[in-house]
Amino acid sequence: MSHAPSFKNSYADFGFYRSYRQLREAVGRRDAVLEDMRALLEQVKIAERRMESVAGQPIKQMDILEIGPGQGMERATYFGRNNKITSLDTDIIPFGFEPANYVRMLKANGFGRFAKTLGREVVIGRRNRAAWKTLITADTLDRPQRLFGDICDAVPAQNAFDCVMSWSVFEHVADPEQALDHVLAALRPGGIFYISLHLYTCNNGHHDIRSFTSEKEEVPLWGHLRPSTQHLIKPSAYLN
Repeated sequence: MSHAPSFKNSYADFGFYRSYRQLREAVGRRDAVLEDMRALLEQVKIAERRMESVAGQPIKQMDILEIGPGQGMERATYFGRNNKITSLDTDIIPFGFEPANYVRMLKANGFGRFAKTLGREVVIGRRNRAAWKTLITADTLDRPQRLFGDICDAVPAQNAFDCVMSWSVFEHVADPEQALDHVLAALRPGGIFYISLHLYTCNNGHHDIRSFTSEKEEVPLWGHLRPSTQHLIKPSAYLN
């Protein structure tokens, strides 16, 4: 296992190669935004039902922490309709056009993250938000409270949340055990932690960016798990 990098900037390698492929994919799928958002909403609703089953009550009127909400913050805005949402991320996350936060991102996360986020906003950001707002029948998408930091470093707030949730994040953190300890410390008694992992053993668990674009045919199936094809895989994110 490789040594964990610093997570003060970002969990992924935001080089030109990776950013170019992702932005090109976004351009190609602009007309499929509603379809993509509808699929995401179905996944979020499934997660919500699971959380309600464990909590024994609707996910409403709760203090919720989302770890690693992502640039679109779709889950945060979905649950934010009926809850108080706080997000924690190692990236500064602008929501729409927020010049001050773009400047903060450039300083804190570097030019690669800044350029990719700005490009995404120009290409597809507004369209994504409009589709999401329509699908969740919201008049507006409220901005969650956004914290900048690493869950491995410290507890965001002691005994402050009824629910902590995270999607496809914990496979990237430098110290999962420490991160889990901090999550548990942040939860109130009886609180729940919903975690979804991108399994390393799945076909694209290697996080080669090509597997998430129209170029996935270039990547051998389960190539990272077979010694004969491991050299063909180019991971674009740190995996613990």
